[in-house]
Amino acid sequence: MVFLSLFLAHLLGDFYFQTNRMVTDKRKYLKKHMFHHFILMLITLLFLYFPIEKSNNFLTDVIIAAITITVFHYIIDMLKIMLTDKIKKRSSYSLLDFYLFISDQLLHIISLLFVCMIFFNINLLHYVTRILSLFHLIKGENITISAVNIILFLIVMTIISTTVSGHLIRLLLGILPNHLSLYEGKYILKDVHNNTEYVNQKSTSISEEFSYIIVRKQDLARGVLIGYLERLLVIILIINGAFTSIAFIVAAKSLARFKQMDDKDFAEYFLLGTLSSILLGIVYGVVIKLVLS
Repeated sequence: MVFLSLFLAHLLGDFYFQTNRMVTDKRKYLKKHMFHHFILMLITLLFLYFPIEKSNNFLTDVIIAAITITVFHYIIDMLKIMLTDKIKKRSSYSLLDFYLFISDQLLHIISLLFVCMIFFNINLLHYVTRILSLFHLIKGENITISAVNIILFLIVMTIISTTVSGHLIRLLLGILPNHLSLYEGKYILKDVHNNTEYVNQKSTSISEEFSYIIVRKQDLARGVLIGYLERLLVIILIINGAFTSIAFIVAAKSLARFKQMDDKDFAEYFLLGTLSSILLGIVYGVVIKLVLS
């Protein structure tokens, strides 16, 4: 319960209480982000303090714990900023942000586990054994999960399968190209001067036919929402054992983008995004099914 609550607060702070401007210029808004994070952790620990109440030490279990989590968060974010600046000066590796994001989140999880061990006397080895037993990786007794923990777990998995996974897939695909085929048309290139058309009679006129694209914010927002619903549907289908129905989701998306598949760049972009989304949905569905079974 403690770790799930703190992890939920972390997800809210990183993905909902942080604006796009704060993410883009993290160094400038880092202190503001830390303040948001501290308040969220403080509120979470206040809710945890009364039901746990093992040591009755409010200063240690709430104030110092919240400060410790915030300090860890600050150190990890500063390391990420410094590392990003250092590497990008030497290399323009397109998947750098993807790997840094995964590493950043893993370090945050480790820091939360460390805080749980120090301040709440949580036996990490015991819980690792329980998790392995839950996933049938080792033999163990049947584990009963409380209703509160199930609710927290489902909320966390919902956030991970939608917002977190959406951000992860965007980083995997790289910067969104400005030429996604949302609209097709034809241009004929000609020599034009002062709104008067001139044709060179001595040489063959040059014309080029190509597709032009219009990208609108509402179209991108729809794409994000479709990705969220896609992963949630896959999770539901996996939990209910309807594995073959996943093919209909892929077919529906492909049908909607059928004409745009002529564009090789778009086809590769679409397939990578769709397959990544489906794969994550399957993994999340399996995990949730094992926990709830």
